[in-house]
Amino acid sequence: MITRDADLIVRMIDFTKPGVGTNQFMSKDSFIENVINNDYHKKRLKNGMLKCLLTHQGRDFADNNRTGTPYDDILATHPDMCGVMRDVWIEGDSAYAAIDLFDPVAFPAAGKVKELIKKGTYVGVSMATESIEGPQGNYEIKELIGCDFTLDNFFIGSGIVTIKKNFSRGKNGSIIMNFSNTPDKERSSIIKDNFSLREIIRESKMPYYMVLSKRIVEAITVLKNLSPELIKKSAPQIKAYINDMIYNWTADALVNPGRINIALGLRINRYLENPQIASSFNQRINMIKNTYSRMGFLSKVHQANLNTLMEELLDSLWSFICKKAGIDKTLLAGVNPTEK
Repeated sequence: MITRDADLIVRMIDFTKPGVGTNQFMSKDSFIENVINNDYHKKRLKNGMLKCLLTHQGRDFADNNRTGTPYDDILATHPDMCGVMRDVWIEGDSAYAAIDLFDPVAFPAAGKVKELIKKGTYVGVSMATESIEGPQGNYEIKELIGCDFTLDNFFIGSGIVTIKKNFSRGKNGSIIMNFSNTPDKERSSIIKDNFSLREIIRESKMPYYMVLSKRIVEAITVLKNLSPELIKKSAPQIKAYINDMIYNWTADALVNPGRINIALGLRINRYLENPQIASSFNQRINMIKNTYSRMGFLSKVHQANLNTLMEELLDSLWSFICKKAGIDKTLLAGVNPTEK
């Protein structure tokens, strides 16, 4: 996945998947011709004129307002304006966009999008386009106007794939930045093909510990069926599928009232090779939390201690997962057992 310096990376469309409830696809050739290779599109993209709104309802107002406020002036006046697209590209069978969100104080709709993401709510995206129906009954894009945030996206597979580190799902981004070592990467094809991303909306309605449990069971099943070479190659994405949830839960717990109890909050004990790790984790992390509550920040020593806690917890978790899957844990470190 190509890295872009933006708040969000989104998959606007997977050209191999149809619109919801239809058999209609978007033409990849028309996207390449009229978006990627189009000079008018490139100019508007460079000038920050490809707008991102909250819901298509706001988009309808923007499009119908062409004869009133000058169309591009709605960047400053539209109540649903969230941000702008900074880059658009195709990788494999999907089209992606890099999006910068505006300051939520000046643009309240951007604040709504950020809050939905931080609370773990599924936020989809949907392209705003000028399109026609082609001869085969599929869509041919004539112009990409923007990309809107919606909980009811039309094309299957579209949505947010990467969130910038300092734009955290947790309530305190600085804490996550201090100790989360999971790379910000798009879930690779190994994740898309083997894990239940299609159930992400259902996950958003489940208790956190149930989602974690479901993903752990999925990881065991998937690892049983993958070749050692594929496990080694995809190890960062496989681990991030579970690790990100634990990092984010811990970051929230550090700033929320009350003592941290990972056994109750995540019900993780049954998935640890050494269940006693959970008790040790609770004791030591609450000492760190008390210091953080008094001082308002973490010293380098406490950050290092927090790193160690997370590494010990995750090491015990992945030892359990690998044992249940019947694989050598060194594969998840990117090393073949024969290379040890």
